[in-house]
Amino acid sequence: MKCNQFLYLLLFNLKLTIISGQQIDSLKLVYNTNTLFRKGNYFVIGNESFRFPELRNSFKESPLGLDLYLKAKKSRTSSLVFRLLSLSAGMAALGVISESGNRNTAYYLLGSQLLLGITGSTLNKRSWKFLDQAIWFRNKDVLFPAR
Repeated sequence: MKCNQFLYLLLFNLKLTIISGQQIDSLKLVYNTNTLFRKGNYFVIGNESFRFPELRNSFKESPLGLDLYLKAKKSRTSSLVFRLLSLSAGMAALGVISESGNRNTAYYLLGSQLLLGITGSTLNKRSWKFLDQAIWFRNKDVLFPAR
């Protein structure tokens, strides 16, 4: 009986030491409180959540991360423009079909809608790629600062 109690007490103290040791560790504390994670359309630093436009201030420590963030922002803006142009080309094709019934013009508009949509989608993927790279460099610079 005494041996079981001793083992239980030993395991409890070991578990308590591991838990409290991880809380004191400075690198783990920095990792838990200062690293940036992406969760869908939101970004999380510690317990705070941000949207994409609010991220610019979090890239102050990382110049390479800031450059990649600006590339991601530029690609995202271009993607939005192309997707809106694609939507308007589709609406124009519907208007041409309903008004005049001119098939050739409608086909050109639908073809341009397809090309604009593909371009917008490609730019959106490029934006996410740049943003993931920026987050990686930012987290690396936060966890392992240059001396």
